[in-house]
Amino acid sequence: MIDCGACPSDVYDYIIFYRWLSPDGMYERGRVMARLVTEMMKTKSRRVWLDQLEMQRTMPPDEVIGRIADTFLWVSQVIILAAPGDWHRFADPNDIHRWEWELSLRSDKKIWLLQYGLPDGMEPLSEREIVTNLQDYYPHLAELASKKRIQARVLTMDNIDGTLREIAEGQ
Repeated sequence: MIDCGACPSDVYDYIIFYRWLSPDGMYERGRVMARLVTEMMKTKSRRVWLDQLEMQRTMPPDEVIGRIADTFLWVSQVIILAAPGDWHRFADPNDIHRWEWELSLRSDKKIWLLQYGLPDGMEPLSEREIVTNLQDYYPHLAELASKKRIQARVLTMDNIDGTLREIAEGQ
């Protein structure tokens, strides 16, 4: 590894990608869940880069993308939070969440897909189901996902401790 003093790798183990708002723009469900996951991972001595803690909402889009891209180079794992309706964004070629997924799927980093807000008893998507669902919104993401091992889990308040422990120990 390059000796650069305070490289981001010296600071973060994970980066979290998520959708801030619900599809109708009314609820900050993703933002709240991302903050909860970050705080809980910190209790497990893991270092997590979360945009809402590292950047300001007033930053220009190019600066946001630059900061995310720079940090992404140095983390070893990606946590993607996904709630029902989030994947509709992939149809928009300018959507940052689509870019974050593509960046992650093109990398050699371990990807954890944490699905939340699902009906009780629902199982995590299989790798095949992930590919099939992505196909509906952006076939290129589906193709990338078909070549990548994605660790999918359903995240609930009942299993959040165990799921995040698994991620923290999965270094």
